[in-house]
Amino acid sequence: MQPTEQQIVEFWEWCGFVGRGRSYTGNILLVAPDEVDWFDECVKDVGKSSYGRMPEKDKHYSPLPIDLNNLFEYAVPKAREYYKKLSDSFLPQSYLHTITPLLEGWVDDLEDGRDPARALFWALWEVKK
Repeated sequence: MQPTEQQIVEFWEWCGFVGRGRSYTGNILLVAPDEVDWFDECVKDVGKSSYGRMPEKDKHYSPLPIDLNNLFEYAVPKAREYYKKLSDSFLPQSYLHTITPLLEGWVDDLEDGRDPARALFWALWEVKK
């Protein structure tokens, strides 16, 4: 199943991206946390003769593609952080009881021949919930 635009936005915001509305072409603008200042400066400079590019023409605008590189760079650390907090407040057995069904679901999706990135996205989506 393909995620909706709203699910994609919600997911990347959970990963720390900051929403900046939509571009003049209607693209969703989500900016990585470490690039927000850069992005905001670009927006201020748009229209000045010394600056001739819109931020959306750079690699810094999103939504990011749902691929394994992006998921492992942004989402997996977020899930790890969540489970670290969970394991600090619960017994380790509770941690395993919670994450095992998610991993089994991911493996089932992979065995069904589904896109591994999309399968991981949906497993992480359940963590986000």
